[in-house]
Amino acid sequence: TACGKENPTPVLVTPDQGCGPTGFCMDPAQTRFDFPPPSQDDMLYPKTLWATYYNLPIADSLEEGYALRDLKGRPLGPLVSQKNWCFAAMEGSVIVKEQDGTQATYNYAGTSDEHQVDCSPFYNHPASHRVKFTKARGQYGDGVKNYLLVPFRSIAVDRRYFPYGSVFYIPAARGVQIPLPNGKIMVHDGYFFAADTGGLIKTNHIDVYIGIETKSPFSFIRSNPNKTFTAYVVGDGPIKDYLEKIHLDE
Repeated sequence: TACGKENPTPVLVTPDQGCGPTGFCMDPAQTRFDFPPPSQDDMLYPKTLWATYYNLPIADSLEEGYALRDLKGRPLGPLVSQKNWCFAAMEGSVIVKEQDGTQATYNYAGTSDEHQVDCSPFYNHPASHRVKFTKARGQYGDGVKNYLLVPFRSIAVDRRYFPYGSVFYIPAARGVQIPLPNGKIMVHDGYFFAADTGGLIKTNHIDVYIGIETKSPFSFIRSNPNKTFTAYVVGDGPIKDYLEKIHLDE
């Protein structure tokens, strides 16, 4: 593992101005991926993990379709196709685009006893049939606590093994080119922030959030419990403070 000797205090910077030709915007602070590798002292301990990835589906609003409903069963407004409803339920969030070009993000709010949509053609996960939604605070969806999801930074973890707010350094992610939602291409620095969880995330399994992309750029993500890699839990410090700040709605 390459370990840097310097770990300068991060300062909120603006690598780009947020919006790009895709029509999607990002807080400029969320587009910073140039932190140095952690020093030996910063890496608390190595962990053997395996990874999957999840994304933010984009669905068109339809005149006829399936409603996204809140915990009280009330429709939130848009209607989407059966496939897009089920993808939203499984991924935990969805962007719905209206015919006039406006869009809104909806997030997982919980489940109910009501069987809402048959998702068996797409997933073998019964709980997804009963998902309820809420309007998201963040454009790319919400995680646990008060965290907003940040593409290519946020990961979902099992909180029994890793506390929310933990920072991981994954050497295999360093140097990988990533396409941000605003159309910019950045080079990843290897750091990830535990901002989310999921019903299928157990023990040493992490789920990496890739925003609106549909394919992962990371070779360490193999979606197989037997295909593991090494990650390092990073201790408290300026990089951890920075990553927490960009995940908070402030």
